[in-house]
Amino acid sequence: MQAQQPAVTAANEIRRAINLSDPGGYSGIELVGTSVRLWYKGSLPTAVSAAVERARKITKVEVAEARYSNAELQTASDRLIAHIRGNPAGPAHSVKIPTDGHGLVVMTDRAVTFAATGLPDVGVATETGQRERFKAAGRVDDYAPFWGGARIENGEVTAGCSAGFGVRSGGREYLLTVGHCGRVGSPWYNGNFTHWIGWAAYERPDWELLLIETNAGGFVFDGPLNAPISRRVAGWNWAYPTMFVCSSGAYTGGQCGGLVVDGTYSVCGPDAYGNSECYHNLVASYGPDPAARHGDSGGPVFIYSGDNVIALGIISGWTGPVLYWSQFGLANSAFGVEPITGP
Repeated sequence: MQAQQPAVTAANEIRRAINLSDPGGYSGIELVGTSVRLWYKGSLPTAVSAAVERARKITKVEVAEARYSNAELQTASDRLIAHIRGNPAGPAHSVKIPTDGHGLVVMTDRAVTFAATGLPDVGVATETGQRERFKAAGRVDDYAPFWGGARIENGEVTAGCSAGFGVRSGGREYLLTVGHCGRVGSPWYNGNFTHWIGWAAYERPDWELLLIETNAGGFVFDGPLNAPISRRVAGWNWAYPTMFVCSSGAYTGGQCGGLVVDGTYSVCGPDAYGNSECYHNLVASYGPDPAARHGDSGGPVFIYSGDNVIALGIISGWTGPVLYWSQFGLANSAFGVEPITGP
C-alpha cells in the first residue's frame, strides 16, 4: 500500500481538477503499478491538463483516449438498470462501467448473450459477463462517541448492520452507513440494544448512503472480532483500480488484501424492508473469500497510513471474494461530510 502512495497522490491531483471543472470527456483513472493512467474522451480541458502536468512531477502519468465518457456510460447504464429492476427474475442483475470507457458490461448469473437478456439497445457497446448475484452484507456493545466498524441495529426491523465512519458537516455529527440498512427516521441502537445511537437523518438511496445523527468518534474498530483494536481515522481518499484495501465489518472483522478492480457497478437488491432498490457507482475489490458476511453492510473500507486509516468507503454487499462498496467521496459530494479524525 505504501508503494502506491505517490501514484495515489498524483491521481488525487487530477481527480480534484476534474471535480472542480466540467468533467466533459472524463472516463476514469487507474493505477498501473506505481504510475497513473487517465482515460479521457477528446481533448483535456485546460485545468485538467495543468493538473496532469503537476501530477507528472510526482510519478509517470499516461493520458489514453476513451471510446465513451463516464457520463455517457452512466446514462446508458441507468436505462439498463431500470429494465433490470423491473425484471428481477431475469438473468441480468448488475451493470459495470469500465474505467477505460470502452462500453458497458452486463453481469448475469448464467452464461448468456446480451440479446438473450431481453435488455434494450442503449446506444453504446455492451457485452455480458457472468457473476453471482449481489448479496447485501459491529462490534456489539459500542457506546458514545460511536466508532466505525461497530455493530448497529435498526430498531424498526431489527436489522443488524455495521457503522462506517464518524462524520461531520455543518457543526453536526453523524455515523455513515449504507442506505439499504434503513431509511430517514429509522431508530438506531448499538449491537446489543444497550445504548441509543440516534435517528437516521439523511439518505441517498441510489448511492447507498445513510447518515445517523449522533455523538460520533474519529476511530474505527479493526482486527479480529474476539480481540478488536482501535485505529485513528486520519482523512479520506478516492479509490483507484489496483489499490490494495482493507475492510472491517462487524460480523467478519478486519481483513486486508482486497484489490480494487476496474470499473464501477450498478446493482439491484432488497433493502432491510424488502423493497427492491438499485445502487449506482459502487466500487468492487477482489480479495478474501468470503469478502463479507450478512451484517457487515455499512462497515468501513480503508487503507493504512502508518497506524492510522484513510477512509475509502463503506461496505454495500458481496458475492464470493468480490466486495462491493460505496466510496466516501460520494458521501462528501452528497452531504458535504468530512470524516471525524481521532485526536
